[in-house]
Amino acid sequence: MNRIPKNCRYVRTFVKPSQCFQAGVLISKYNYIALLSDDISLNKENYLEEVYKNINLVENKKTILSLKLSSYGVDLWKKFEEYNYMETPSAAVIKKSDFFSLGGIDSRFVAVNHDTDLYLRFLENGFKNIFIDIIATEHIRKPLVPSLYNKFSKNDQLLLKKLWFTNGVFSLRRKDYVKSYSADNLLDATVEPFGKWKNTSFIFNFFKYNFFYYLLIKTFTLDFNFIYNFYLRNKDNFFIKIVKKIIKS
Repeated sequence: MNRIPKNCRYVRTFVKPSQCFQAGVLISKYNYIALLSDDISLNKENYLEEVYKNINLVENKKTILSLKLSSYGVDLWKKFEEYNYMETPSAAVIKKSDFFSLGGIDSRFVAVNHDTDLYLRFLENGFKNIFIDIIATEHIRKPLVPSLYNKFSKNDQLLLKKLWFTNGVFSLRRKDYVKSYSADNLLDATVEPFGKWKNTSFIFNFFKYNFFYYLLIKTFTLDFNFIYNFYLRNKDNFFIKIVKKIIKS
C-alpha cells in the first residue's frame, strides 16, 4: 500500500470537481497555489526549482507562471485563433490572495473549464502570463479510466462560451459576474449545478463508485475512452459523420 508523503494532505469528499479546487485552495496553508491535475507527467524533475527562481514575479508583480501543457498531442501553450491568437495560461502557479480577490472558481462550472475561466479573469485584470520551460503532458487514458472532460465538457464549455464569446467571437471582457462559492460547507454539499455529484453521502458513494458498478455502467453505455479517442481522430470522416447523425436522430 502506498503511503502519502508527510508534506501532503488527502481530503476525502464527494462534491463536484470544480468545488474540490475551491476547497483545496481554501484549506491550503501557504501563499502560492498550483492548479495541477493528477493525470499529467512533467518532463523535468526540477519543477519546483523553476518556479522558485521566478516566484518573485508572482509576489511583486501582476504575474502568473504557467507550465507548457500538452494534451493528446496538442500543445496548449500555442496561440490559438479561437482566442484571437492570445497565449492562454495552463497549469498555472498563482498567488492565493490573487485567486480570492478575483472571486475564485465560478460555482456554475461542474467539472472542467473552471480553470480556463479563472485564467482569463487574471488576464482581463491585467496580469501577465509567463511560461516556464517545463512541459506537462496529459496522460492518454486507458479504456477503463474515467474522463471528466469526455463526460462533462459539453455544459461547462457552453458556460465558458457564454461568458467570453459573442456570436462565436472571443473577447477578453467577461460578460457576467463571478458566482463565487461560500466558504461554508464546501466539502459536504455540492453547490448547483450538481452534475452527478448531488448525493455526497459516504455510504451511497461507496457503492456507487466501486469498480464493478462502474464497469457495468460503462458497458451498457459504451462509455469507453478508446471509443471517444477514435471519434476524435476520425470525427471529420464522412462515415463517422453519418453514424453521428443517426445516433442523434
